Amino acid sequence: MSRVYEHFLRQVSSDKVMCLNCGAINPLGVENCENCDNDLQQPKSLWINLLETVVRPMRAMPRIAATMPIMQAFLAVIVAASVFIFFQVYTYYESLKDALGRIDELWRNVDTRNTLLDPNFHPVPGIVEIAINYFVFFLSWLFFSIAIFYTIRLLYRREARISYKSLAAVAGFGRIVTIFSFIFLLPLGDFGYALRILLLVWQIVVDTIGVRYSTGLSYNKAIIAVIIPALIFQFIGMPI
Repeated sequence: MSRVYEHFLRQVSSDKVMCLNCGAINPLGVENCENCDNDLQQPKSLWINLLETVVRPMRAMPRIAATMPIMQAFLAVIVAASVFIFFQVYTYYESLKDALGRIDELWRNVDTRNTLLDPNFHPVPGIVEIAINYFVFFLSWLFFSIAIFYTIRLLYRREARISYKSLAAVAGFGRIVTIFSFIFLLPLGDFGYALRILLLVWQIVVDTIGVRYSTGLSYNKAIIAVIIPALIFQFIGMPI
């Protein structure tokens, strides 16, 4: 068991840096690629990576693609999932408050009354539901990364360098766009729907930048590699 754990730590640790010019894997701490002498990206802390992913993705995503900080990406997904689930719970509470304010009206509706009388009806998520939401959020991150990985292998296998670790790190930090879900708590009206689309587009743009530097593909090909899995995940109702 200890050997399995040590192997896992080696796999997820940021002790290697990928050259964004030739794709060679270099030891951490080397400033120039041992294969092509190109300048290498250097790892940064979680908070710098998170902040720059939001405000300067053109700087952050190449570094994340090269340094492949999987554990940082895992923590980024925790932050994104926490904000996402908080928004869900808050929305449920607001819906419940609205329902209580209209209880007489709702009670006169037979279907609503039967729902309220159902002993299995839980209007607000409990611990189990929240845990399941966390699990689904992490599972969707892993599968979204796999979907991008295999889309690239299917379409651009001969022209792309493909590292699942790099793609997973990129997709993990791309999730941080979810922190702006708090905006939906504001009374935005019809503008709220347009803002949801805008945030989704922003996340796709961030992921595309990361995939472009991770694989060496052009932006046109990178966005295809991202948009196909994104559309599939949106269709089945899973977060990207």
